[in-house]
Amino acid sequence: MIGEDPTHTTRIHECMNQALTGHAVAKAAIDIACWDLLGKHAGLPVYALLGGLLSPSMPLHRNVPLAELDEMEESLRQFRSEGFRRFQIKLGHSVEDDIDLVRALSKAKHADELWMCDINRAWRQDEAVRFSRALEDLEIYLEQPCYSYEECLSVRRRIRHPVKLDESLNCLADVQRALRDDAMDAMALKISRVGGLTPSRVIRDVCVDAGIAMTIEDAWGSGIATAAYAHLAASTPAKALLTTTDLHNYNTSQLATGAPEVCSGRMTLSDRPGLGVVPDFEKLTLLDVYE
Repeated sequence: MIGEDPTHTTRIHECMNQALTGHAVAKAAIDIACWDLLGKHAGLPVYALLGGLLSPSMPLHRNVPLAELDEMEESLRQFRSEGFRRFQIKLGHSVEDDIDLVRALSKAKHADELWMCDINRAWRQDEAVRFSRALEDLEIYLEQPCYSYEECLSVRRRIRHPVKLDESLNCLADVQRALRDDAMDAMALKISRVGGLTPSRVIRDVCVDAGIAMTIEDAWGSGIATAAYAHLAASTPAKALLTTTDLHNYNTSQLATGAPEVCSGRMTLSDRPGLGVVPDFEKLTLLDVYE
């Protein structure tokens, strides 16, 4: 890529794919940096280059960590007091205990809340079906209930709850397959997992056209990562944006200034050119030394 114009983002991606198969996370870092450069070169925020500001106030979700009932109830109370209305409920006890747990938590569920029950691929098909059928009266999503795509598809065909796919989707071809099979009602679009903003923009537009709701986020990251996927989320039609998240606020140390701002369970971006963040190069240098 030496000598290539970094503002030609699709060409940069083509060069990376020609040079190296896979390694989407490594390619994502370069791709995101190129979009930041393109925005600064154009004097525009990245969201303007990705389609315009369609979701200026983005709904955030909060993870409710797996714990005993009283601890999870307290987490929900705290998040509600901060204005959050979308929750990812982490599960992981026995299926029967998880059924009892969600049933008990749901007694305080507000009508305007969206709950995604996430077992992180740990159930067998029969366990996922049993969980769903026991809670058919509750409005919840099941997120990636089983390890494989094929297992999740089988479960989806046998339950009434909407299914959100996550780990099964790692590229555009995976998403296209899921659409053909009617395998999902929603998906988690994690931009580093698919190679950055360039492929994520295509996946986003395909899902918008297909009527699939998305959580647009990443697996983890600093304010730089949050800014990158937040620009994609902000340029997504509101009806297609299920949630996003503010990963930088889960960290104890910040690696950039100017990250998206959070208030009352929602996130907003500045109109500064590029990603709008300034890396703390001193901290990044120290991290490199420690590694």
